[in-house]
Amino acid sequence: MDYKEIVKSSLHDDENEMWKSVDRINGFLEHLKERHTEEVARFLKEEYEALNGKHLNEAAAKSLVSEMYHRTDNGEVIKGEMVYLDEAVQLLAGMEGEDAKKCQWDAYVGANGFAHDLANSGLSESDILKAAKQFWFHDDDFAGDKVYWYYSDMLFKNRKEE
Repeated sequence: MDYKEIVKSSLHDDENEMWKSVDRINGFLEHLKERHTEEVARFLKEEYEALNGKHLNEAAAKSLVSEMYHRTDNGEVIKGEMVYLDEAVQLLAGMEGEDAKKCQWDAYVGANGFAHDLANSGLSESDILKAAKQFWFHDDDFAGDKVYWYYSDMLFKNRKEE
C-alpha cells in the first residue's frame, strides 16, 4: 500500500489528523534532505507550484526577504525588509485585478532584492524602485513569473551560510 492509497482509504475526515500526517511527511522529507538534497528540493518546488502556481505567496516572500542582506560601506550588515509591501505593489501599476493580486508578493521580493543589491550604489530609493519595476515587470523577458523563476532556487535549496 502506498501513501496515496492510505489517504484515499482513510476512514475519517478529521482535518487535525490530516495536518498531523502532513507534519509526519514533512519530518520524513527533512530526514531525506540530508542524503537526497536535489530530489527533495525538486519535489518541494513541484508541490509549491501545484498549489501556488509560479508566484510567491506571503510565507515564501517573507522567508526570502528575511534572508536578504547587504553590507554598508563601513561593514555593517543590513538584513531583511527594506521595502514595505504597500510600496512594492506600486511596481505593479498598470496591471489589473487578478494579475496584480497574484504578483503582489513577487513585487515585494523583487523590490527588496533590488534595494539590497543597489543599496550602496548611490541611487535614491525612488530610482531603485523605478529600476526594479522596469527589470521585473516591464522588461521584454517578463512572462509573468520572472521573480519566481529567479528566486525559486533560493527558496527550495538549503544554502549553507559561509
